[in-house]
Amino acid sequence: MIKIEPELWLPQVYARARTLVDVLRHPAANYAAMSALEKDGLRQSQLEANEVLRVLGFHGDHALVMKSDQVLGWLMREDIFVDAQLACFEMPSSAQLSANDFFQIWQNTPYIWGGVTRAGIDCSGLTQRYYLDVLECQIPKNTFDQRHAGESKSVTEIARHDLIFCTRIGGRGVHHVGIYIDGSIWHAHGERGVIRETMDTFLARYQVLEVIQLLQLDAG
Repeated sequence: MIKIEPELWLPQVYARARTLVDVLRHPAANYAAMSALEKDGLRQSQLEANEVLRVLGFHGDHALVMKSDQVLGWLMREDIFVDAQLACFEMPSSAQLSANDFFQIWQNTPYIWGGVTRAGIDCSGLTQRYYLDVLECQIPKNTFDQRHAGESKSVTEIARHDLIFCTRIGGRGVHHVGIYIDGSIWHAHGERGVIRETMDTFLARYQVLEVIQLLQLDAG
């Protein structure tokens, strides 16, 4: 596995993405020619056009980068341009939506592993975007970090804005996350995209691992 140790990271180099680009788990020169399934196995996250990123180092034609939410990954050098005027991240701005407006915008958006845009989003991307656009708070991107970002509670104590972590009943334990809003679960479903389901319907297919109330928020 190719990596650049933190002690060798470039000091405070920032750049912008030229276009929407996938951030990969490791360098892949032939990524564009891969199948959708192969890309799903490599895609860590995405950068939107003009989004600011930190450049940590280079390996051949690839750059190791960090997003503002601390996600690390690789992309091609040609997909970014260094901006000498940048000295820090630009924190993503909130769309300042109501919960209902948020759902109307994102409903039926297709599921894409690692996706963060209307072209395709995954379960943790949806929860991250909800917290940013509705609650004006940036939370981690992946389910592991989201699950460890707040206080655990039982499913009987679940409240508005709480995150519910689960696995598919009879599945292999892959983490899934949704948001609890007024008796329903909003989540990015692998086959159906962004949907809203009653709690009973959701629990008929998923086994709850944990409910998390994020520490910095009042869940009321």
